[in-house]
Amino acid sequence: MAVKQLTLQIKEYIQSKAAMRSLLKLMRDSGKFDREYYLSTYPDVMQDPTWARKPELHYLKYGASELRNPAPWFETQFYLQQNPDVQEHNINPFVHYILHGAMEGRKPNPKQQKRYLDNSVDKIRYSIVNHLWGGYSKPALRDLEAIYTNEQKDNDLRYFAAWQAARWYYFVDDYKTSLSLGELIDSLGEEYRLGKVAVMNKAYCLMHLGQTEAARKTLQEFLDKKPDDADMLLSISNVQTTEEERLTKINAAFSSHGYASIERIDPSKPLSFANIQASAPKIESEKKVSVIIPTYMTEDRLGIAIQSLLNQSWQNLEIIVVDDCSPDGTYAVAQKFAEQDSRVIPVRQEKNGGAYRARNTGLKLATGDFITTHDGDDWSHPQKIAAQMDFLERNPNVKGVCTHWTRALDNLHFSHNWRLNPRLIHWSHSSFLFRREIVDDVGFWDSVVVGGDTEFIWRIQAKYRRWSVKNIISAVPMAFALDDDGSLTRTKSTHVKTIHNGLRHIYRSGCEWWHKNTSDYYVDDSEKRPFNTAQTMVTRGDTDLDCDVLFIADFSESKDNDVIYEKIKQALSNRRKVGIYHWPVYGEFRENFDARYFNLLMSDLTHPVVYGMNVKANQVIASSPQLFEEELENVASITTSEFTLLSESHTGVEREALESRIESIFSVKPEVELVEQHNV
Repeated sequence: MAVKQLTLQIKEYIQSKAAMRSLLKLMRDSGKFDREYYLSTYPDVMQDPTWARKPELHYLKYGASELRNPAPWFETQFYLQQNPDVQEHNINPFVHYILHGAMEGRKPNPKQQKRYLDNSVDKIRYSIVNHLWGGYSKPALRDLEAIYTNEQKDNDLRYFAAWQAARWYYFVDDYKTSLSLGELIDSLGEEYRLGKVAVMNKAYCLMHLGQTEAARKTLQEFLDKKPDDADMLLSISNVQTTEEERLTKINAAFSSHGYASIERIDPSKPLSFANIQASAPKIESEKKVSVIIPTYMTEDRLGIAIQSLLNQSWQNLEIIVVDDCSPDGTYAVAQKFAEQDSRVIPVRQEKNGGAYRARNTGLKLATGDFITTHDGDDWSHPQKIAAQMDFLERNPNVKGVCTHWTRALDNLHFSHNWRLNPRLIHWSHSSFLFRREIVDDVGFWDSVVVGGDTEFIWRIQAKYRRWSVKNIISAVPMAFALDDDGSLTRTKSTHVKTIHNGLRHIYRSGCEWWHKNTSDYYVDDSEKRPFNTAQTMVTRGDTDLDCDVLFIADFSESKDNDVIYEKIKQALSNRRKVGIYHWPVYGEFRENFDARYFNLLMSDLTHPVVYGMNVKANQVIASSPQLFEEELENVASITTSEFTLLSESHTGVEREALESRIESIFSVKPEVELVEQHNV
């Protein structure tokens, strides 16, 4: 009996050791146990050589029973009190949370966990990811990698970092690296592998790598659980073998949400923007909708847009086609449609002025009770305008509505909007349909090169409050937008990614500043601007700037730039022409601009500088060495014979390396002027 008892005890001991190793691995792999927090919170653990090396083991053996917390967001006592079943079965509370509690929605503490993780994600988003897209891809990718490869980090943080890096590699067409990051996300657990983010990433990378069957299986696994997901239905249509199979998947997205199906106009021809149509019961109403189509050089595609509008179930329309002085046959196409249907009104600009001046011409001519716009190369579902009108009629306090769309190649293969997203379908600013009476308060579109539609919507929200504009029908796309790599939104200096740093960032920030500080939101259709912005935003191709002094600084609101602002004011008081170049410091949280930045722009002598411009300056003055600690990509072309660097010292960057970097950018050796200031 003694031998048998001893054998049993040895067996139990071995099993318990194996179980403990398994639990230790689980805790470490999860990344949720915070070693630094545990050791700093409990000095007795830190002072014991054994436990200092193995704090996870201490928590498993003793910490939980002593009601110690394994992380700042997990309260052991709270979890046990809230979950008596865990206490009853003598399960380690933190192990239970990792295995079951998180997925079951059990709370780890009264309030802290979500805030803790959200704050950590926000830190990644605003101090790393924003800079990734704002011109610091090398250091940002380095810092993201340090997070997603660190198995001690929380899996949610590793997932977020890996996903953001995967988006970048997808953007630069490195689909293999993006796919490998998707596989890392898969390895974090089933809840990550089967999430929409991971599936989208994996499927589209596989498509680009020619592995269509693997992409189809990936998408189908998701659809088996969520068969009505329109993003996935449109995605899986890309990898079907026949046109009919593709159309079946596309129509499943519409029919599952109660909208009319699409069919080929000519069944013998493949799917394309020009070969699809849909029909819905006609709706007669006294309320007229004016649709403005600003268009330029769309002779081959304009008919698609016009026909999709003529096929709208909402019948009371006027379609104002404003040709922006195209040298091709665009205007003739509009005239031909006008001969066939009196609702089409062709207009020709005397000179080319850009999309927003064309919109403003249409707005002056519009007689409708409601007004919307439509791009000249897109296709709209026949129920789009009717759905918008129905919402506005049921919600009289709402001033305007936007629907959602998706991008597609001409053959109806659906694509992501400039970078990988969890969804294909996203809200469409060009679909904005609004009540005519608001024109008396807000006026016309800002006549800029890009981004004026966003400003117009923001202006209405500033005037009437944010809820005055609604985005509706997010489940399905009510329009297909042609994905054209040669379009304006894809060119470098105007690219959408400049919302993070560059042309669009300066313009959007200026919009917000003006909206916040004005009581008169009316914009007339003249050359006079409500606020200044980069000249390349006002006039296409106006990229050259000659100035007396170019000032470079991070003009964010928390920066102590008193010295640089005083120098700018002094230059302006001497009637010197000034350029100001926002050069963000890597690693800093994204912030609003200092109000002084926009106040300076009110002077006719002050000109903001962005990437894409060619600047000749007699002198360049930079606010701090910290600006050049990391390499900023996509820099304006700057020519100068004198470069002055303001500095308290050369700490943080070796002097020789600093001077070399500045010289490589500006082709001139910097002179250092010592100043007293707290930061840049």
